[in-house]
Amino acid sequence: MPKDQQPLFSVEQHDDVLVVIPMEDAGSLIDRQIRQEWEQILADSEEPVARIVLDLKKMHYFGSVMLEWMISVWRHVQQHKGAFAACNASTVGGEILKIAKFDSLWPIFNTREEAIEWVRAQP
Repeated sequence: MPKDQQPLFSVEQHDDVLVVIPMEDAGSLIDRQIRQEWEQILADSEEPVARIVLDLKKMHYFGSVMLEWMISVWRHVQQHKGAFAACNASTVGGEILKIAKFDSLWPIFNTREEAIEWVRAQP
């Protein structure tokens, strides 16, 4: 990532769960930028990433690029036989996820704690 470019994601490790927090301006960026940073996050992980919580607290709205990225993260988790959940979606963000029927692919929780608990409980 260029030095003058702000990160698109903040990442926190909670034991075996990776919490990914897209930054507010990530919703308007191009697919290539998002994919490059995501690939770097995966490369920086010491172990394969199989349990992910997507915390949407900083994004009020997101478009098709972010929706496509979410699907790619979900597929990554599926390939590693892990678990994926989202949390803290704004009212508009929650509606976008429901219209896209993403709530049928993974659960969407009100809090990060609920999402982490659910992800950890999955076999």
